[in-house]
Amino acid sequence: MKKLFYVLIILFLAMPLFSATISVKRYKPAELNLSPARTVAILPVELYPRKYTAEQEAIGKTFFSEIGRYIQDDDYFTLVDSESAEIGLRLVFEDFNVSDNGITISSKGDDGKEIVTKDEWERTVSSNMKFYVLNNKDKTVISQKDYKIFDLSSKTKKALLPKPEAVAFHQLKGFIVNAGMHVFNCVYYLPVALLDSKIKENKNSMKEAQKLAKKENYSDALNIYKDLYEKTSDFAAGFNYARMMQVLKDFDESEKLLLNLMSVNPKEKKVKQALDSLEKDKSEIETLKNRYN
Repeated sequence: MKKLFYVLIILFLAMPLFSATISVKRYKPAELNLSPARTVAILPVELYPRKYTAEQEAIGKTFFSEIGRYIQDDDYFTLVDSESAEIGLRLVFEDFNVSDNGITISSKGDDGKEIVTKDEWERTVSSNMKFYVLNNKDKTVISQKDYKIFDLSSKTKKALLPKPEAVAFHQLKGFIVNAGMHVFNCVYYLPVALLDSKIKENKNSMKEAQKLAKKENYSDALNIYKDLYEKTSDFAAGFNYARMMQVLKDFDESEKLLLNLMSVNPKEKKVKQALDSLEKDKSEIETLKNRYN
């Protein structure tokens, strides 16, 4: 048992360890390819006219307020007025229903005052909505998304029932994300894991490179990792060198180095994970490049 323990300790010490994970700003391409259009407008919400129009307006306002954040984050699109926009976004309510269900029981006390013994209610909100992406010049439909709200409030006193728009908000958040990613290129932060060196003489330089990478000084970090790898063949330095090349979008050279490292240590899962990350990253950036360059 003691022998096995020592073997495990040796294997652990031999493994390269993740020393840090940096986050690199990237864009996830929209589901729709709206190129070459670069301007978008938010068109008036179409309400279900029979009832609850104020509640529909509140939901529409929230919906497009949040969609506006996606427009701001997308470097490729600019929000303009409806007269000059190439793309129009419209939300249409096909119906809107609110129903309250519950019970209130009261009785009169000895002093003649009414006493409420039970007051439990819940509110149900349902609606069918359509989200349109339009060619704003001729109003032809480019894309359509159907969203259905069906949500129930928690039980509470009748006087404290939440507003219909508050009941609907939980599901609405999911619709906003879906619509935003459908139309706009969304910012996300790519996690890039870095390894710690097992070579004592390299540790200080590796820490310095890590600090530079965290400050987004990727080129200087790359130069340190490259120098260490070329001088000492340090696996961790080579791995981090490849990751910095990925960050700087030198995908082909990054892939070559990672494949070389994999040939040295075929069982190293971290290299396989890095190759998977690189492939996805390269694909997304090439998609954006092909659409907008």
